[in-house]
Amino acid sequence: TDIVESTDAPTILVDLSRVQFIDARCVGVILQTRANACRRHRALYVEGLGGVPARVFDALGLRTALTPPTPGNDRGWRER
Repeated sequence: TDIVESTDAPTILVDLSRVQFIDARCVGVILQTRANACRRHRALYVEGLGGVPARVFDALGLRTALTPPTPGNDRGWRER
């Protein structure tokens, strides 16, 4: 959650491309940090999901909610 307090960036991206394993505690930290960002009117997304982390996020139904919006979807994407 420190990252949310240490930046004024409107969007925070967490790169998980090198992560091979993720457990419930790590997912909880990401969700807590996202909630903290949302309270400050900021967004937090994860990118680079693959392998076990991707399966965990899919099983929990979190991939869509935590994947950055793109021009091809309707989740509020806008030019930056």
